[in-house]
Amino acid sequence: MIYDRLSALGRYKGLLRNLDTAIDYLEGRDLGKLEPGRYPIDGEKVIVLVQAYETKKPETADYECHRRYIDIQFALSGEEVCYAVPLSELEPREAFDEERDIGFLGKARGLELALPLVPGRVAVFFPQDAHKPGCEARARQAMRKIVVKVEV
Repeated sequence: MIYDRLSALGRYKGLLRNLDTAIDYLEGRDLGKLEPGRYPIDGEKVIVLVQAYETKKPETADYECHRRYIDIQFALSGEEVCYAVPLSELEPREAFDEERDIGFLGKARGLELALPLVPGRVAVFFPQDAHKPGCEARARQAMRKIVVKVEV
């Protein structure tokens, strides 16, 4: 997992070719002008998802994981908390959906990291990182967020 300033994302280049493609795309672009939707950047290898939603109470949110994709997540507007825990600390709640590349997990048994996602901050979740996005920070609010799906 990586949690840093969005402006520092370039320092993580060199880890994976598809991650480099995603970082190159994100650098110097004003993504705030994009409407909610799905924007393939390099076929199915790098996909930008622009999302708009209301945050929810942490106890109503689910941990999720992915096997095929890394998630790069950052807020365009609003504030949320994204909880993170090593995948090894959670039990699957249901069978992994290979087609959608998502698995939902039970409650954390140990320490959960609470990562504020506000404009200017970025979180990168690898397949070993379970994460629970979209949680309210202080109160329920509207979010505009980018999730970049990066094939491993």
